[in-house]
Amino acid sequence: MENSEKALELFKSNFNCAQSVLSAYADKFGIDDKQAKLVAAGFGGGIARTQGICGALTGGIMAIGCKYFDEKDPDGSKVKVYEKTRELITKFTELNKYTDCLDLTGVNLSKEDGPLIFKALNIHETKCTKYIKDVCKLLDEIL
Repeated sequence: MENSEKALELFKSNFNCAQSVLSAYADKFGIDDKQAKLVAAGFGGGIARTQGICGALTGGIMAIGCKYFDEKDPDGSKVKVYEKTRELITKFTELNKYTDCLDLTGVNLSKEDGPLIFKALNIHETKCTKYIKDVCKLLDEIL
């Protein structure tokens, strides 16, 4: 199963976007799937539904850290992690114009009717799945 397919399957099973992306790559880094979901639990909806940076993107950034960070060389490996993270963010922005959940979805979840509008417009399926696919495609290139 492709990484994007696995991530989308998780997303459709009620895991948030960050959990779905990180979990799709966890086995490549020797990380337990359960641990990946625990670590990424607060990052959905642009970090705890504050609609900051896209959760799929933060899941991707965590995957980059898992791949490129080396605790034996923290200073050197951070340079690589930051380089690859900037690459992911730049390419994601080229595809989608924005990185923040609010701008990407176009629905303000902090407004009283925000969650209802989000659901009525089926943003979860029409937009969020695209961002998950985009991040996975980019990660497959970067990793």
